[in-house]
Amino acid sequence: MGYFDSLTENHFKTDFEGRSIYYRWGVLGKGYVLSNKTVENKLRQLIKVFYFVAMVTVIGVAVSIGWFYELFLVPLLLVWYQLYTGSLIKEFPTVEVSSFQERLANYFTSYSLTRLWCMLIGSIFFVVAGILIALFDSESAFLGVFSALFFGACGIIAFLGIQVKKRIAQNEEAR
Repeated sequence: MGYFDSLTENHFKTDFEGRSIYYRWGVLGKGYVLSNKTVENKLRQLIKVFYFVAMVTVIGVAVSIGWFYELFLVPLLLVWYQLYTGSLIKEFPTVEVSSFQERLANYFTSYSLTRLWCMLIGSIFFVVAGILIALFDSESAFLGVFSALFFGACGIIAFLGIQVKKRIAQNEEAR
């Protein structure tokens, strides 16, 4: 499974009744019961393309004209995503929202332990790089601090994922 496939899979789960549930905002949002396979496939394709286009656009804009423009670009991308996915799911019923811990555990099931460790190590690297930029390049100090904070949060999420995966493995061994 590729990177964008696993990101996309985090939005979809199958409940105990075998129904496909779509979580528009991942662990932070409510689920929608998708009874139409065509809409589900369309959403899967849309999400995969959205992640790819958003990543390329955000990186391209940051590199070519500056990170400041991201403050305008990212909200526009998110509004477009909200409106477009909303138009596809408006007819579907919502499901009762499970606990945050349960949703977080479901989120991490599509990531391998190796990928989570790589994410954690990469995040630590970028935190250190951000700190060094902030300390030694006064013109880019804000970017360095922002980088350290952002990748620090990413590292925390990866660490939580590792802990969740270990707990799941322990629970399965205990059975």
